[in-house]
Amino acid sequence: MPAMREQAERPARRSDAGSELARGDRLPNFVLPDRFGEGVMIYESVQGLPLIVLLHRAVGRASDRVLLERLDAAVAGRAHLFAVSPEPAEAQRGLAAQATLLVDATGRIGEQLRAGAVRGGAGVAPDAPMILVADPNQRLLGVLPGGDATAVVGEVRRLLEAPAPRVGAGKVWRAAPALIVPDVLDEAACARLIALWEGGHDEGKVAAMVDGQRVDRINYGTKRRLDHAISDPGISRDLARTVSRRVGPELAKAFHLQAFRFEPFIVMAYDAERRDFFRPHRDNHIPDLAGRRFALTLNLNTGDYEGGDLRFPEYGPEVYAPPAGGALLFSCSLLHEALPVTRGRRYAVLSFLRTDGVTGRPGA
Repeated sequence: MPAMREQAERPARRSDAGSELARGDRLPNFVLPDRFGEGVMIYESVQGLPLIVLLHRAVGRASDRVLLERLDAAVAGRAHLFAVSPEPAEAQRGLAAQATLLVDATGRIGEQLRAGAVRGGAGVAPDAPMILVADPNQRLLGVLPGGDATAVVGEVRRLLEAPAPRVGAGKVWRAAPALIVPDVLDEAACARLIALWEGGHDEGKVAAMVDGQRVDRINYGTKRRLDHAISDPGISRDLARTVSRRVGPELAKAFHLQAFRFEPFIVMAYDAERRDFFRPHRDNHIPDLAGRRFALTLNLNTGDYEGGDLRFPEYGPEVYAPPAGGALLFSCSLLHEALPVTRGRRYAVLSFLRTDGVTGRPGA
């Protein structure tokens, strides 16, 4: 999913403006214009890699420039690097090619982040750069004061390359907050839904905001998929009743979601010959989609294809593959991707669960 583009600067989103920033804290989200004047939202720019935010005062200063360029070379392809400076865009032209250079014209974002880190115990001189290093889930691994570029780069590498904790064989130490529910649909129901797709389908589209309006359009750089939107009200009603009866109690137990409604169901297919995929994205990233609470993916033919599994890169490299007839449910705020199918064709049913306008039982 490309970075969200907005013209206005927006402050870090944090419920408590006086909060500390130290290891384990979540890096606040914020929007700043890049050197071309387009707004970049941090959480919409990350794609499952660690995150480094360099807060510096003057990119024209030789030491700041060297630090930025050394960091850029050291983490290229391994982390997202954002350099935040109050200097105007003109002063940042010709700098490190891989880093995203952001203009904090008022200095407000940088000062808020710097103050939080100082409250969290970071020691840094007022004019010195500060480096915030976060994991793929935007949780801080460390806050480093600027200084000798070689030493700083070495410490950043140490944080990024820290080994996984030793917890013992068979023990889980990380997992995405996703729910797998088997036996939602039987084999015959899966076959009927696949037949619907085979009767007609279209290229899947991606929702985006253009001039303040939602636009659904084909974007092969983000997604390749073939979709059949279920239009028969009887089929939709029967599917909603069955699915809600079987996933509703699990959602209530696991996530306290008591009532919801479905968006229209889609039978989708990812095909190996087309190398279909869906790159990392969130399902509620624009205002028109903000009412979505959970995504539902219901596999129809697990075992008949290779690849195509879902991954939540903020939570690790593990992939999630419900059995045929089984559902995977997760918050629409989670970054996720459908990996390319390498053999065969993966069929699944997709919908989104919303709570706005709900007055009846689950799935109504």
